[in-house]
Amino acid sequence: MGLFDFLHASKAARDEKRAMREFAEEKRKAEQKRHAEEAAQRAEEARILREHEVPPAMACPDYDLGPFPFDNKPYLCRTTVRYERETGQVFADERYYYGDAEAVAATKADVAKLERMLTPAATGVPSLPKLRTNFARMEAPDSVSEFPDNRVQLTLKPLTKTGKNAKYPVEVFFNSYGKNDDGSHGTVSYLRDGSMGKAVIHYWRNHVYYGAYFKIIDGAIALNVLNYRAAPNDDPVELYRA
Repeated sequence: MGLFDFLHASKAARDEKRAMREFAEEKRKAEQKRHAEEAAQRAEEARILREHEVPPAMACPDYDLGPFPFDNKPYLCRTTVRYERETGQVFADERYYYGDAEAVAATKADVAKLERMLTPAATGVPSLPKLRTNFARMEAPDSVSEFPDNRVQLTLKPLTKTGKNAKYPVEVFFNSYGKNDDGSHGTVSYLRDGSMGKAVIHYWRNHVYYGAYFKIIDGAIALNVLNYRAAPNDDPVELYRA
């Protein structure tokens, strides 16, 4: 072996050793990070996370609902409380208010307004079926212990995680399904002035899916995207985009 070949082989050996050391160091750091994350998760799980449901009761939402489909009055409320295991300190309180007959009727009117945009003429999809929620199935609760399967439900999110006023302080969820799982459900998010700011409605018909997404366009609520899936596990196909 000549001097040049010897030096070249020595350099290659050093490079290989350095690469192996760097690989071992990266692996060690990755293992340390994984162990630290697992330890943090175990500590969090040990510190927190118990939850229980408060018995349903009539309660008035702590927010001015004047401009929204739900008026300022008591509604049947379901509350889930999450708290720290050792101290009992509550760190999350999720409340769901069930719409009475008036709230259900007002929500139906808003959903119907959205669904009037779902036509072949408006979307440019000639084969689009009639996408409509079956409002006849939607009910208001008739007691403090019975919750209808097809309901209208309000949640309040007046503040962001940083304490700022939320863009959509009120969200209303609705669903309407029959025994064969055909039907629709969705969420309407309201701006602070009580107008609809965004919404999504999901439709199922014989395992065929349509998803309609609405948002503010040119100052008014409008259809933004319409998706389609021929089978539950198919990738969505975009039929329309504003």
